Amino acid sequence: MYKNFTFLLICNIMYFKYENKGEIWMITGADIMVKCLQAEGVDTVFGYPGATICPFYDAIYDSDVHHVLVRQEQNAAHAASGY
Repeated sequence: MYKNFTFLLICNIMYFKYENKGEIWMITGADIMVKCLQAEGVDTVFGYPGATICPFYDAIYDSDVHHVLVRQEQNAAHAASGY
């Protein structure tokens, strides 16, 4: 399954290089996470942004997934459970 993937680390961001039928795609792990959420039908996420997860938030910003900002990580879990 992963035979066509190459992992690259550029400026502390891991990129996945996928080669298929002559096409080369460069995609980050954050983009893959957002595409997986969309594939599962997720339209809203709850979270508390920080420096480490910023690439994920950049990917969410460019997608149709709606983000709800919470003040504490535990509140995100409670809000998502009640949603």
